[in-house]
Amino acid sequence: MALKITIGFYHLFFLIILQVINGFEGQKGFEDLDIDQQLKILNKPYIKSIKIEGDTFDCVNITKQPAFDHPSLKGHEIQMNPSSSLKDMVPATSPSTKKYVGIKITDCPFQTVPIRRTLKEDLVRLKTFMKSARMKNVHPNIARPPGFHYATLILRSIPSKRYFGGQTTINIQNPSVKNGQLSEAFMRIQGGTADSIQTGWMVNPTLQGDNLTRLFSFWTSGKSGCFDMLCPGFIQVDKEISLSTAFRNISVYGGQQFDFNFLVFQDVESRNWWLKVGDRHIGYWPKSLFTYLSGSSVTEVLWGGGAFSIPKANVTSPAMGNGHFAEEGFKKAAYVQSIRIVDEFNTLRPPDTRLMQLFSDNPSCYTIRPFMDAFRFLYGGPGGNCGL
Repeated sequence: MALKITIGFYHLFFLIILQVINGFEGQKGFEDLDIDQQLKILNKPYIKSIKIEGDTFDCVNITKQPAFDHPSLKGHEIQMNPSSSLKDMVPATSPSTKKYVGIKITDCPFQTVPIRRTLKEDLVRLKTFMKSARMKNVHPNIARPPGFHYATLILRSIPSKRYFGGQTTINIQNPSVKNGQLSEAFMRIQGGTADSIQTGWMVNPTLQGDNLTRLFSFWTSGKSGCFDMLCPGFIQVDKEISLSTAFRNISVYGGQQFDFNFLVFQDVESRNWWLKVGDRHIGYWPKSLFTYLSGSSVTEVLWGGGAFSIPKANVTSPAMGNGHFAEEGFKKAAYVQSIRIVDEFNTLRPPDTRLMQLFSDNPSCYTIRPFMDAFRFLYGGPGGNCGL
């Protein structure tokens, strides 16, 4: 049963990525505009701009942000805060996102939100990355897309166990990654065969133009999908932390460890999907972006690490986590902890261990193992010749 569950997930993940890539290249809409038109939509007039170590964040009127150029969000009324608090909230392991984690903070004026300025080269890199991840001549029984490798904890749902979100604390690392590669640590909310929300940290020079560890998100709905705010969709409400911001504090092998806590959950009244980082509600994905996730519960939740290289002969896979195997232990391998789900009673609680499975598709390159209890684990590895 466990093998069928795992293969089913990676087959499903492949289908979603393939749908998004085909949609990105073929559907009519934002992606069909020329780059100058896309830049006009993404870079709105700003009240103030802030430069932080190579990044420029524009403080944009909250009602004029790029999200509202999405066709499904015409006339959308902004939800400034969730309608209610989750019950039995497990506190974040870090006392303060600002002081401890070291996410680069902007300070935008009242009623404005920070949005990282998109450059022409950003959109060129986006198209390059989407094309490099394109899968061809794939048999439908393949369990995962070529070039991708994962070490994850998979939580499946059953009729008596319904999920409306997930929470975790992820160790912050900066693995070695080359152009044409990515390495990430993430939590993924899956709804049906086409809807998903994934967030965490990522190092992706092809997409981001540097080797910094950045807060990222990636959502899909059918043939639509988007990284961070490189297309309309996600609505930013926080005026200090934005998607694509880089982490200042990186964990040291055998030394001080840094992590950050985040939560993705569905609001009980609006049904929008909120992102909370530390103690701040950053923003949300409106329910109208989705089909399955607009009203139904989550079908699977995943936590763990991922790595990708362009699927070509003699191309090696990058490091995952901090590049060290889980067997090396705490402070020497990357970790994920404080794993929780949001249940149908809007309560944050540990998941049912009977429905959980740890899995690595290539243990010679990446490993994963429990650490202290069932709700935290160590993962990672150096990559190398891991196959397609």
